[in-house]
Parts: sequence; C-alpha cells; structure tokens
Amino acid sequence: MSNETKRVGVVVVLLALGSGPVSAATVKTDHDATVDFSQYKTYGWKAKAPPPEADPDGTFRKLDELVKTTADAELNARGYVHDEGDPDVWMSYVVNASAEEYLDVHRWEYASTATVEDYAQGDLVFVFLDAKTETLVKRFSETRRRHP
Repeated sequence: MSNETKRVGVVVVLLALGSGPVSAATVKTDHDATVDFSQYKTYGWKAKAPPPEADPDGTFRKLDELVKTTADAELNARGYVHDEGDPDVWMSYVVNASAEEYLDVHRWEYASTATVEDYAQGDLVFVFLDAKTETLVKRFSETRRRHP
C-alpha cells in the first residue's frame, strides 16, 4: 500500500471518528470581521478531484467525494444551496493526515507489558472565498487525533 493510499485511509478514519475514542479534537475558525457571512446563500466547489490519470487507483477521487458529500450535507442543512454556475462563495479544502505509532507500557512489581498501537492524526481545512473578489471570508479547520 502506498504512503498516499495510507494517508487517504487515515483521513477516512478521521472523518468517521464517530466510532472510536478521540483523545483530542480541535476546531478553529478565522474570518474577515468586516464581512457579513449571512449575505452568502449559494456556494460552489473550487477544489476539483484529480483527473483519472493522476489518480489511477481512484483513492483521491474517493476522498474528494467523501469530503464534498459530507460538507454538502452540512451546508444544505444550514440552508446553503450548491451552485457551480454562479455561487456567492467558492469553497476549497485541504487535507493533511498521518498515521503514527503509540507505545503503551504498563509496569507492575513483577511484570510489565508493552503494546504498540497505531493512531491517526490529521487536519481538514475548509476555505470560503467571496466569488466576486476571490478574497478569503472564512476559514474553518478541524484537527483530530484518533487514539487506540
């Protein structure tokens, strides 16, 4: 399995963290305080899935579909309408993920145990750009760590 495939697998795990303990989850937002975000009613995706020749096994297209489908559901539930033709804001996202190892050591008076467990850590950042000016109006990021 390639490192890129593993990274995408980690992201899928992070997105589906509903099943498993989360030792740390951090959400941050940043926005232009001079912009009234409520003026935006429609959005379109600036980020496009890679072409098949750049993603022969379809790993990144699957990730792109998962991220967009999840975000679409959340945005639609909040009243925003998906419009690729002439949206009020363009959306883009960045994913960064890694798989790490965790050493769990327990010591008792006459014995000890040690186990190595994998955990996933990653960031998912959404960026909202005003469609007319292409300036940043909002940035939302979430960092998650899934611990064994």
